[in-house]
Amino acid sequence: MHLLVGDQQIRRIIGTLPAPGEAQVAAQARIAMAQFMALCAP
Repeated sequence: MHLLVGDQQIRRIIGTLPAPGEAQVAAQARIAMAQFMALCAP
């Protein structure tokens, strides 16, 4: 996932990918939080 996000950022910088919408940002935040919580679970 981390490499995918990095690739998206690079493509946005060079202008080949538009900025994400609010729904996409919210979805990515939910996924990131779920992954973080899974890593921190006892």
